[in-house]
Amino acid sequence: ANSPSTLVELRRPLSDASEYFPSIEQCIARAYQQAQSTSEVQVQALGAKSAVEQVKLHLRGAVRGVAGAQNNLAVAYSEGDGVDMDEDAAVYWFRKAATLGDLDAQFNLAEILGARSDKQSRNEAARYLRMTAEHGHVDAQRLLGLACLNSRPRGRDMSEAVMWLRRAAGQGDTEAVNILHGLAQHRY
Repeated sequence: ANSPSTLVELRRPLSDASEYFPSIEQCIARAYQQAQSTSEVQVQALGAKSAVEQVKLHLRGAVRGVAGAQNNLAVAYSEGDGVDMDEDAAVYWFRKAATLGDLDAQFNLAEILGARSDKQSRNEAARYLRMTAEHGHVDAQRLLGLACLNSRPRGRDMSEAVMWLRRAAGQGDTEAVNILHGLAQHRY
C-alpha cells in the first residue's frame, strides 16, 4: 500500500512532454487517490475470499452511505449470495443507493419492483426505469424500448420504442440492434 509520503514523492514537478503524458507512478497515485475517495471498502471487497466476507465489507460501506456498497449489498440479498435471499432487504438497500444517484441501483430497483404484481410497485418501477434510461443506462434504454414496443394497444408507442432502442444500440447494445433489425424487416 502507498503511504501519504509515497504519494508526495510521486507528485514530482512535470517536465515539458510529461505534462501531457503522466508517468506510470502518477497514474498509480491518481488511481490510489480515487480508490480512497470513492470507497476503501469497495476495494477491500474485491479482494475478499468468500461471498460472506464480501457481504460484510459491503455492509460496512453501505452503513457509511457508500452508494456502490449499498447496491452491491442489495444484489447479494436479491441473489442470496453470501446471505439468505431477502427481497425486502434488497429493495431497502437498492432504494438507499438509488436515492444517492447510483444508476445501477436505480435499474436494479426498477427490475425488482417491476416483477411485483401490485400497481404501486409497477408504477415506481416504471419511474425508475425511465429516469435511469434518461441518464444513459443502456439496459434501461433497451428495456424501456421493449416496454413501449409491447404497450397496449400493440405498437401504440412505436416511435418512442424505436427512440430508446436506437439510444441503446448507439451504445453498442447488440440486443437493441437485433430488435431494431427485426422491426425493419417487419416494416414497423
